Amino acid sequence: MCVSPKLVVGAWVGGEYRCLHFRTGALGQGSRTALPVCGYFLQSVFGDPAFQQYHGKFDKPQDSDITRDTVQSVQAMHQKPKV
Repeated sequence: MCVSPKLVVGAWVGGEYRCLHFRTGALGQGSRTALPVCGYFLQSVFGDPAFQQYHGKFDKPQDSDITRDTVQSVQAMHQKPKV
């Protein structure tokens, strides 16, 4: 999956049948097989002026938002589950 503010792209690579396998697990990982498909596609979209409507950048988050979210996430991880 690749995400930009105006476009989301996903790719799936594999066989339709369970008997099909990659030689190793490392070769079949999404980062090795599907991610390049998405990356090359986005490069071509962002490099083509005809697709200008899909070009965009994320807003830079405020430092206070990052710090607050990080602290809240860490606190939530250390809470004991309610039984």
